[in-house]
Amino acid sequence: MRSPPSGCRRGRGRRRARRLAGRIVLALPNRLVNDVALPLWRLLHGDVYASPERLRAHVERTSRSPEDPSPPKRFEDRLHLRLGDRQGWPVYEARPRDATASVTILYLHGGGYVNEITRWHWRLVNELTLEVPARCVVPIYPLAPKGTASEVVRGAAGLASELLAERGADPVLVVGDSAGGGLALAASLTLRDEGLRQPSRLVLISPWLDATLSDERQVAIAAKDKMLRRPGLREAARLYAGPLGLDDPLVSPINGDLRGLPSLTVFTGTHDILDCDSQRLARTAREVGVSVDLHEVKGAPHAFPVFPSRQGAAARREIVDVCRSSTVAQAGRT
Repeated sequence: MRSPPSGCRRGRGRRRARRLAGRIVLALPNRLVNDVALPLWRLLHGDVYASPERLRAHVERTSRSPEDPSPPKRFEDRLHLRLGDRQGWPVYEARPRDATASVTILYLHGGGYVNEITRWHWRLVNELTLEVPARCVVPIYPLAPKGTASEVVRGAAGLASELLAERGADPVLVVGDSAGGGLALAASLTLRDEGLRQPSRLVLISPWLDATLSDERQVAIAAKDKMLRRPGLREAARLYAGPLGLDDPLVSPINGDLRGLPSLTVFTGTHDILDCDSQRLARTAREVGVSVDLHEVKGAPHAFPVFPSRQGAAARREIVDVCRSSTVAQAGRT
């Protein structure tokens, strides 16, 4: 049998490489990511959380030249990607091409409420979609100061309620990182207050739950945090709050009544100034009978499950397992 022309072999090789690239996320040494890559990233991006002035300048720049929120094109080799409109927002839906989705995940991205979804967020969506396998719904919610807490929380809660109604008895999880984790908790509180059905589980990754940033334990952690700084974060919180106070539960959901919420899985690292939020959430939620599975990783930075470190890879495997197990648990209840 004749061998195919070399150009065909190269073409097949390139397609195979693209498919693999869409599935594999590198697991680099923790110190390389945490102690080298993250400080370099902060430097190259202007250390926008260093002061209120830098944060406002960053917001002004991105308002003039918005970041592209669309997923990387190469993911289309493995995913069905569709862009629609829900709750007045652009909303992406990702499904695996080669498997049937067993669960629906509403993914709320982080970025301090002022930054758009990034390629690293999309890589997490890609991994969840393929490995669970899941249908992932990703809203491109409006950023502060145009999008404020009252509007954004209402939209996220409305979208979650729509998905729960569509799926009937099938499991629907909400996964959120950083600001997206705070948004996920605030949306769940809103559903509870309105007497609506709750998601099967919330998976919160380094959630930002207290916009006041008033926990004094953060002072000691700040020197170890290679991503976040309190002065700029406070300004981002002020822009997001709009007319609300920073302690309002829509802005700081840790201040809400946590009774009646679904089970929580929380990932946090000890080199993250928001680690205090996760510890407080676990303690307060357990006191009112909410099940909490807290994963606190020593030496891990903010939002580490999103990054290509070994710590991040291990956390992503656990998140996939949590999402898969929700299907089994839901089946047991029906």
